[in-house]
Amino acid sequence: MAMLELPPQGDGDRPWHKSAANFVAVDAILAAVAVLVMQMLEYEKAGARWFVFDALAIFLFILDAEQTSNAVQEDNFNKYARYQVTFNVAVLLALLDLAKVLDHYLHWGAAGWLVVLAAVLWARWWGCDTIFLICGKLGCEPQYDDWKAMLQGGPTVKVKGPCRRAWTCLRSRKFTRDKKPLGKTDHG
Repeated sequence: MAMLELPPQGDGDRPWHKSAANFVAVDAILAAVAVLVMQMLEYEKAGARWFVFDALAIFLFILDAEQTSNAVQEDNFNKYARYQVTFNVAVLLALLDLAKVLDHYLHWGAAGWLVVLAAVLWARWWGCDTIFLICGKLGCEPQYDDWKAMLQGGPTVKVKGPCRRAWTCLRSRKFTRDKKPLGKTDHG
């Protein structure tokens, strides 16, 4: 992989350009870990779905690294934000595979509980960020534009925690019918 080169900046640095190289490095590391997990699982015993999860995680990490690099080269913040969702999905798949590896080698017989734990860990951090990014693109996240401006070199803003942002989005009017919360009727 070629060294990530930042395009010249005329009016100051953009924080998202600075963090992009770190994201590419994390993608490479996590793709390598996913390859190790693939080597460790005995798919005849574990099942084909774990192989598919792992292969898809590797593909998504590689895709995210490539597209993050392209976003910097093209100075395209929207592409950068879009592929953060790809990264978050790859992390979920990698955590699920890691749960299966732990169950396989520790002989706990608790694969179901480990998968639930992996999903809860993902939901707490990456899942909420995923919802924030998706809701921001849908226009129902009020702080998305402030966050975007901040990462493009604008003023620093305090953004609510990721789960609070996600719940704000889900409770917004974008997810209602006839300007009434879902489930509410005129009949009481």
